[in-house]
Amino acid sequence: MKTIKYFIPVVLFLFTFVVNANESCIKVDTLGSTQNKNIIFILGFLSDSSVWAPIANSLSKNNKVYLMNISGFGQTPSCDRYGEIYTAAKSDIIDFIKSNNLTNTIVIGHSMGGLMALDIGLDNELKLAGVLSVDGLPFFGPVLTETNSTQATSLVYLAKRLRALLDSASHVELELLTLLLKNELTDNKDKLSQLGLMARKSDPKTAGSGIYSVLTTDLRPKLSTLEVPYLLLGATGAWKTEDAKNKMAGIYNEEIENTQLGDVEMNTQGKHFLMWDQPQWLLNQINNFIASLN
Repeated sequence: MKTIKYFIPVVLFLFTFVVNANESCIKVDTLGSTQNKNIIFILGFLSDSSVWAPIANSLSKNNKVYLMNISGFGQTPSCDRYGEIYTAAKSDIIDFIKSNNLTNTIVIGHSMGGLMALDIGLDNELKLAGVLSVDGLPFFGPVLTETNSTQATSLVYLAKRLRALLDSASHVELELLTLLLKNELTDNKDKLSQLGLMARKSDPKTAGSGIYSVLTTDLRPKLSTLEVPYLLLGATGAWKTEDAKNKMAGIYNEEIENTQLGDVEMNTQGKHFLMWDQPQWLLNQINNFIASLN
């Protein structure tokens, strides 16, 4: 009897541990019912589903839409794998596609979500219909250095420093740090309160992990294995001169020259949050991309 007495709580403990170890790092919002296409939207750094909501609602009229909220960003609570949030969320999205037997699927992501969308698209077993990235390059480094010769190893020190900075930040400090970049992120002043609120609600340690992965993940060498159509939408509204915009457009195009299935379209007016600055242009680009896959 004593053995049984101790056996039961041990089993319960182990069961709880296993459940927690498999805690999902995504929260999925589902829209629409008519399945022309399955469309997966992946949120960007410190963002939640409110960013994609208007465009997702429009597309849900003729498609099944899945909004992938990443744990620890915006209003979505953090998960136990916050220290490896990029790989955890990517793995969970892949598992979601497989477990739901999704076919005819397009993955669309913004910023970090765009990087992740391409990363998922490189899993050829999924047989996706296409991948679209909104201002999320295969490697973010060249945007900072303005040269595609930049390698991920050269950004490790910066990535570690930024991870440490965000790890130790309070929620209010995370909001202030984000709003310091407002002029590079959007021209839509009505969205600044939303931008700040999403950052303040985000988990600083998850943010630290995310920024480290964004700066050290380089998918350029893998693009030669890509088997699905890929559209990269770039935003150069934050660059003031025509020469600067053209130089950045060149960097975007150079990043994907390792694949024959990729294409780049640039918006010279909008900034990083194109869904806020140029919503109709972005919706048109997405609809045109979907139509090209039929």
